[in-house]
Amino acid sequence: MAYQHIDESEQRSFHKLLIDISEQIKKEELETLKFYCSHLIPAARLEDINSPLQLWEALMDKGCVSLTDTTFLQELMENPIKRDQLRDRVIQYANRVHVPPQSGGLTVLYVICFLYIYILFYIYFIG
Repeated sequence: MAYQHIDESEQRSFHKLLIDISEQIKKEELETLKFYCSHLIPAARLEDINSPLQLWEALMDKGCVSLTDTTFLQELMENPIKRDQLRDRVIQYANRVHVPPQSGGLTVLYVICFLYIYILFYIYFIG
């Protein structure tokens, strides 16, 4: 992969995006997002996460979200708890920094896993 220079304004733009999205996420939505990320983040760390920003930090530490790869963040925003406008904001950011979306079998696997987890979550907590 070729080295891509990231300047300070792009870093600020990325962090502003994360803050803006975080402000739109309610507590119950955060719990669902944490559940969706439970295969990536250890349970002990998930228990300590009390804000979306802490969740983004944990995902960045795992390499799932970065300034140049927002694919997983886009997938999180596609789940049923969030409106399309948040997903669109992430896509706009990715397009602005010219980051091609990652594609392949993992995306399909994430969708299948998410649907399974969402059904289990719905049955356990709502049904």
